Amino acid sequence: MNRHVKLLSGIAAVVSVIVLVIVLVSMFILSAPITPVKAQKTAGTGKYQQISNDLATYSKQLREENPDVVNNLFEMSRAVFAPGALDTKTKELICLGIAVANRCDGCIASHTRASVKAGATREEIIEALGVAVLMGGGPSYVYSTHVLEVMDEMK
Repeated sequence: MNRHVKLLSGIAAVVSVIVLVIVLVSMFILSAPITPVKAQKTAGTGKYQQISNDLATYSKQLREENPDVVNNLFEMSRAVFAPGALDTKTKELICLGIAVANRCDGCIASHTRASVKAGATREEIIEALGVAVLMGGGPSYVYSTHVLEVMDEMK
């Protein structure tokens, strides 16, 4: 029994680190200028724009209070998004699918915008959401609708 508790504690720690990495990568991406495809009808007033603004604010605080971790995470993000076999658009679509499967609204806000900025079409995003739903089931389907909401906010 004690062995199982230690194993579960270890798994919980790993999952916590993964979630933190996803959130911090999202915050890094939010620090880059975002150029929407179309001018927003009500600039900065949508729910996901507020989530993006909050992430940027608190990311700055985290970076000031824990610079080693945050700077290393940002360096890892730069390495991941460096030119390679996959283009930026494909990498962003993968990030978006993971964001949906992990039910992370901050990640969804960030990676939806970044996918569009990288040239992803609505059709490509919808197809990536289908993969996320396949892997994550019903909860991913529900969070897929959040991506559509972000895209609507970008209009």
